[in-house]
Amino acid sequence: MAVGPLACLALAGCSSILDVLPDGGEKAPKAAVMSVDLKKVGEETKLPQPWQIAGPIEADPVTVTPWIVCLRSNAPDQARQTYALFYKGGKLQSYRFAAIVDRCDQQSFRSF
Repeated sequence: MAVGPLACLALAGCSSILDVLPDGGEKAPKAAVMSVDLKKVGEETKLPQPWQIAGPIEADPVTVTPWIVCLRSNAPDQARQTYALFYKGGKLQSYRFAAIVDRCDQQSFRSF
């Protein structure tokens, strides 16, 4: 039996896994796109203004979304609720409360 067809069959079984892995060459999201998304997320989550952002920062290489932007309120007397926004292909994919793995708490924030 030829080795070539066997190798193709073995690789075909992995193709669905390979489709979701990042290619490592993706550019960070553009500021104009992030601005619209940050406003949308801030309003949807009822995050008190003024807002601060950090990022974009590169996500862990094994994640599906290669970029993270962190958003939080800088309003007085507010608990530091920080949201992590996840970008792929320059587009917002999802967002949630930031977790330790997102590294938002280690970032330098600036006013937005």
